[in-house]
Amino acid sequence: MISIIIPVYNAASYLDKCIESILHQKYKDFELLLINDGSTDNSGDICDAFALKDNRISVFHQQNQGVSAARNLGIEQAKGEWLQFIDSDDWIENDFLLNNVSRISQKKDFVVSGYKIDECIKQYEFHLEECSFEEDKFLGGIKYIYKRDCLGMNWNKLFHRETIISNNIRFNPNLNYGEDELFVLEYLKYVNKIVTSSCCGYHYVQYNNTTSSLSKRTIQIKERINIANLFYKAGATIREEDKYALFFKQVYARYIYFTFLQHYSFNKTEMSVEEKKQYLPLLYELMYATNFCHDLIPFRRQMVLKIIFFIKNAKWIDFMFTLDAQRIKIQKRIFHK
Repeated sequence: MISIIIPVYNAASYLDKCIESILHQKYKDFELLLINDGSTDNSGDICDAFALKDNRISVFHQQNQGVSAARNLGIEQAKGEWLQFIDSDDWIENDFLLNNVSRISQKKDFVVSGYKIDECIKQYEFHLEECSFEEDKFLGGIKYIYKRDCLGMNWNKLFHRETIISNNIRFNPNLNYGEDELFVLEYLKYVNKIVTSSCCGYHYVQYNNTTSSLSKRTIQIKERINIANLFYKAGATIREEDKYALFFKQVYARYIYFTFLQHYSFNKTEMSVEEKKQYLPLLYELMYATNFCHDLIPFRRQMVLKIIFFIKNAKWIDFMFTLDAQRIKIQKRIFHK
C-alpha cells in the first residue's frame, strides 16, 4: 500500500483538484493523509468533507507549524509500505502511482520520475529515461537526476516507509526552504538502487498568487548559503568515497552561484552590500576549488565565470555580475520577441 501525504495550508482554491486527481488513480491500494496545518480558510472543511466520502482518507488538524512538521506527522501516522508526498496545490495524472509502483523490485529501490511545471499559459516537462543505477553506478544516478532537475524535490519519488522510520529520517522543521532536498539526500544513504521512470505524471503548478503554497518562496542570501552547506554535508556522506564529497562541493558552489545570479538578474534574493563583501570572496574560493563546477556548468558559462572571478575582489565581482545580469536580460528580451 502507498501512503499519500499532503500538507495543507490555505489551499482551498486548489485542494479539490488535487484530491480528485488522487481518487481517480488507476492504482487503488493507497491511503490518503491530509494534514491541515492550521489553515485560516476553509481547507480543513474541504478535507473533512472528502474524508466522509472515502474511507481511504484520514484528516489530521494541527496548529500551524510549517510544512516539515506537517509532513513529519504524516510519516508518523502512515501505514503503507511506501510513501508518496504531494503538495496541496499540485495534481497527478491518473496513472502516476501505477507507473511508479510498478518499477519497484525491492525495498531498497528508489523510484524517481519526471514531472511537469504548469504555469498560466505554458507547461514545461522534465523528462527522465528508463534507467537503473546500482551501487557501482550509484553516483552516476545521482548526477543524472540532479542534472535533469529531478533530485531536490520529494513529490516525484517513492520512499520506503520502514527505511525512513528505522533510520529516523525526518524533514527539518527549522528550515523554511530546501527541507525536501535535505530529506532526499539523507534518504539516499540507505538506498541500494536508483530507478528512474519516464513517467511525467506529476504537475507542479505555479499560480500567479502562490501565497497558499507551503514550499514556493524566496529567502535571504545568508539562509540560502546555510542551506547549501547542509546540502553539501549530507551529500558528501551518502557514501564514504571521496568522489561524493567532490561532486557535492560542485553542487554547493553551483547553488550559491545561481543564488547570486538570481539576485543580480531578477532581484529574487535579498542581499545587502555587507553581505556581498562577505560572500562574494567565498564564492570565488569555491569556483577555483571546483574548477568552475566543470561537471555541472556548460563550458561557455565557465568561460564567463572565469572573467567574473578573474580577481578576488568583491567590487570587481559585483561589477562583473551586474554586467552579466544586463546581458542575460537583453538576451531574454530578444528571445521573447
